[in-house]
Amino acid sequence: MTTAENIRHHAAGHLAAAHGAVTTVKQFSSADTVQAPPELKQELSNVLETLEILERWFTDPLNSTIESNGGRS
Repeated sequence: MTTAENIRHHAAGHLAAAHGAVTTVKQFSSADTVQAPPELKQELSNVLETLEILERWFTDPLNSTIESNGGRS
C-alpha cells in the first residue's frame, strides 16, 4: 500500500470513529428520558450522512485524487 493509500485509510478510520461517536449521541438524544429538540436529531442525522459520504470517498479505491497530488492538500 502506498503512503497516500495509508493516509486515506487512516483518515477513513478517524471518520468511522466520529461516525460511531455521533451515532451514540443520536441514540442518547432519542431516548425517552432525554428532551432533545427535533432540530438536534435532524442535525445529527445530517452529520451522520456526511460522515458516511466522506468514508466512502476515502475508501474508494478508484478515488485517486489524494494519490495524484502526493497526499498533499
